[in-house]
Amino acid sequence: MIDGEIENALKKIVGNLKTFVPLSEYTTFKTGGSAKYLAEAESEEELKNLHKYIKEKNIPHFLLGYGSNTLAKDDGFDGVIIKLSGEFKKISHEETKLSCGGGVFLPALQAYATKNSLSGLEPLSGIPGSVGGAVVINAATKFGSISDAMESVRTLEEDLNYKTLKKKEIVFSYRNSSLKNNIVVGATFAMTPKRPEEILKKINNYMVHRSVTQPLKPSAGSIFKNPPGHFAGKLIEGCGLKGKKIGGAMISEEHANFIINNGNAKSEDILELIDMARKKVKEEFGINLELEIKIL
Repeated sequence: MIDGEIENALKKIVGNLKTFVPLSEYTTFKTGGSAKYLAEAESEEELKNLHKYIKEKNIPHFLLGYGSNTLAKDDGFDGVIIKLSGEFKKISHEETKLSCGGGVFLPALQAYATKNSLSGLEPLSGIPGSVGGAVVINAATKFGSISDAMESVRTLEEDLNYKTLKKKEIVFSYRNSSLKNNIVVGATFAMTPKRPEEILKKINNYMVHRSVTQPLKPSAGSIFKNPPGHFAGKLIEGCGLKGKKIGGAMISEEHANFIINNGNAKSEDILELIDMARKKVKEEFGINLELEIKIL
């Protein structure tokens, strides 16, 4: 049930508010129930005021990029989903310095960089997330990570103040960073001049590699982080779980660290496969698998 007082307050803060939004339309798994509210913040002022109100009222909230690293539960989310829009989707550059908002789609940033002869983000080819989310988890492929080209990051801190941090002030590690308690509202990258055709050649090579090693059906990318000295996919495969199905979900036959939606999966099916993989790997190898995706 929608609370009229909360709804009216949120409408005064943000220009775009939706109610009972199906999260299956906002996540790459294409599963999940509805969120009570979805608020699109279009400016730093709106975002700050939104967070101030949410904290004062103690309302559950979740910042959602393009849903490429998130599993939304079937019973939905009884709170506010926040999305960055408006000024947070702008891209600009000055010579070799590339700047953008945290709500920018990573492939769109790559396309802009390529068009303007700026090289440095090619290793991230095929990652379908937002820049903000990618920075927070230090998104990467085997060819490189987003922090490699990082110069600075602009964040909304827990005290509701905005701050610009230089790369040296941030701790980046494997699938992690010291920014996980902040909201990344913008980032600046130090790029290298290169002809668009050279950049495109590298992107195409990376995309070919991705297409032959990862499934094409709806998923959320790698489910688990690779434990030190191991590959999560190899461990799961070693337990004989490739192709294992529960309902409409399946552990990919192409890459065992991917769970795919065969068309009618529920989030419950995916969660059961996650639990099964964790238990089997623990039993067989004595290794605890840590989730890379977020459960909403």
